[in-house]
This record gives sequence, C-alpha cells and structure tokens, in this order.
Amino acid sequence: MITSSRHSSVRNCASYFFASSPVPDSLGRLLAALGASVPADTDPQLLADAMWLAAARAAADDTGEPGAAASSTPPIPTAAESAPAQASEPSAPAPADTADADVSALRPGGTTRVRGVPLSLGRAAPLPGALAVGRALQPLRRTWRRGTGMRLDVDATVEHYARGGPLVPLFAPRPERWFEVVVIVDTSLSMSVWGETTHALVRLLGSLGAFRTVHTWQLDWQDAQPHVRDHCERAIPADRVPLHGSGAHGRRLIVIVSDCAARGWHHPRPWQLLSAWGRQAPVALVNPMPQRLWRRSALDLPAVRATAPQAGTRNSALNYRLPLRWHPRPGHRENLGPWQALPVTSLTPHSLGAWTRTLMHADPHGCDAVLIPATGRLPHTIPLAPPPRPQTH
Repeated sequence: MITSSRHSSVRNCASYFFASSPVPDSLGRLLAALGASVPADTDPQLLADAMWLAAARAAADDTGEPGAAASSTPPIPTAAESAPAQASEPSAPAPADTADADVSALRPGGTTRVRGVPLSLGRAAPLPGALAVGRALQPLRRTWRRGTGMRLDVDATVEHYARGGPLVPLFAPRPERWFEVVVIVDTSLSMSVWGETTHALVRLLGSLGAFRTVHTWQLDWQDAQPHVRDHCERAIPADRVPLHGSGAHGRRLIVIVSDCAARGWHHPRPWQLLSAWGRQAPVALVNPMPQRLWRRSALDLPAVRATAPQAGTRNSALNYRLPLRWHPRPGHRENLGPWQALPVTSLTPHSLGAWTRTLMHADPHGCDAVLIPATGRLPHTIPLAPPPRPQTH
C-alpha cells in the first residue's frame, strides 16, 4: 500500500509538471528514484515546485560545458542523497575555483552527506575598534578661537547698530582647526609587523576632520642614531621638527609611533630629541604593543600621571608628581633633573581618550606618561648615599 502511494504521488507530480509532454528517458529514471525514496504523504505540487526550482538553478549556473547542468541536484536532501547509485548518471565535478562549488560532509555515524555553504573568512581589522578609537579622538576637533581668518560677526554688527552706531559690518577672528599633526613612524625592523596598523591610524587621523594637515614622516636609524625624513625622503634637522613647514599658523602636534624595541631607543639621543621637541610643542608616543610588554623595551622610564594646566599645552608645561625613588638624595653624584613628562598611549580607546582629554580639555584625571631625565636615559645603577662617617672627639 505504501509503495503504491509513493508511485501515485510521483505520477501525479509528473502529470502536474509536464502536462501532456512525453517523458524523456532521464526523467523516467529520476521519477523511479524518487518513487523509491520519497515519503508516501509527499504533496505532488510541492515536489513539482522543488523540481522546477532545481531546474531553474541548473539553467542559471550552466557554464555551457558538457555535464555542467547535470552537476546540480534538486534541493531535497532526502530524495537526492538517498537515491540508489545506479539510478542516477555520474555528473562532472564542479570546478574547484567556482564560487558555487558544493561543500558537503558525512553525517556523524551515518552514510548520508549534508550539504554546506562555501564561506570565506576575511582578515582581521588592522585597527581593532576603529569606531571607538575615532570617538576617543573627538576632543582633538576642538577649534582655535583666534584664527588668522576673519568672519562677519552678525551679533556684534546688530548690537552696534542698535546702540546708535552706523550700520557697518563688524568682523571677528574665524575659528580654525587647532593643530596640524606630524606622525613620525619608526621604520625599524620590529615595526614592520605594525605597518597596516600604522596606516590605519594615519587614515583615521586624516578622516577625523580635526587637523589642518596630516604629515607622515619617518624615523630612520643609522648607527643607532635617529634621523627624521619627510614624506619626500628629505632629511629634516632634528631641532627643526616642531617648526619645519608649519607656516604662519604654528601649533603643531607631534605623534611618534614606535614600539621602542630598536637598539637606538636604549641610547640617550632619541629621548633627548623628544624632550627638546616637548619644549616647543605637545608630543605623544603611541606604542602599538600591549602595555604589559612596555617595560621589556626601552620604555622603562619612570611612569607617572601627567595633567595639563590648559588646553594645547606643550610637554614641558605638564604637571606630574616625581616618584620618591627619584628625588635628589645626599650622596647622589648624578643629577637627573630637570625631568619632562612624555604622554604615552596605546591604541585602545581608553588610553587614547585619556590623552586627548588631557591635551584639549585639561582633564584633571590626566593621562599616562613617562619621565625623561635630562640625561635622556636612567643610569643602570642608582648610587646609594655613603654611610655617615663616625664622629671623632
């Protein structure tokens, strides 16, 4: 009874789908396979619709090669996958480089296969959380109220005329973007793994709309000595970095991107350069490595919390509390002062946000910084005070 019901369902499907058309030999074999595997209560109309969709998909995916249309199977796993092998003709395998290649796997503990969908996983973003990082940089959009341009002051003009003065236009300084930024990228070998991250950061700074211009320079090393080059590979005198090409506006922000792992960072010269730049402009060091690894590089200077007395201040004006360990002591033959705070930030929204709020809003909570001594680097050992001499009578 069940077998006859199956054949009846398949015959009704064939009559619904093909009407009075003659049944080809290949279709007869397909109907025989379906009759042996389709459940008895299958709706003939639904089965015909499934066959029609399978035929339409095969026609759309047809590449014109022999056997290409025969490689598509109806989207009914129970019918097509459990059909006897002798009831279907062997089909040509799909090319491996096509996007619609079939992906299947055996069911656990069974012999039937389950069809899958080809999936391609993209690469990780070079700057994780770019949207949150962009929000953390929003304080840099603060404008400089006393710009070099002029704009019509409508309120002042109306008030002047209302007080009985002549109707003449009054002008006021036009606000402009506070800084232009110079991103100095360390080109040492260890920084090659952070190339895409650095490019993403520079693009984000350029699209932020906070700077007049965004320059990308390079920090090269020759015999462990730092050399700065602009985007045209021209050498820039180290003492001219805060002012080189800034024009009449001034107000330059210097951002150094480095992991401080190069051999040159263990020498005093680069730190003395950063200290000299900090006496003329705000300077920040962006370290792409996790903070837990900073102490293993040349960034092993005393860590403090730095605050700014006003917005846009240079590094030499930052406030900090010198750790007690580095206070001058009797018998200390080497004077490490004066110190200068250098803001140091990672590429996390929290760290960048603390630095930008300190720089542009003088946030009293401050930001992370390291102290650069006058000597550039700390001594390897701290001389202890000599023991007191015994008093003689």
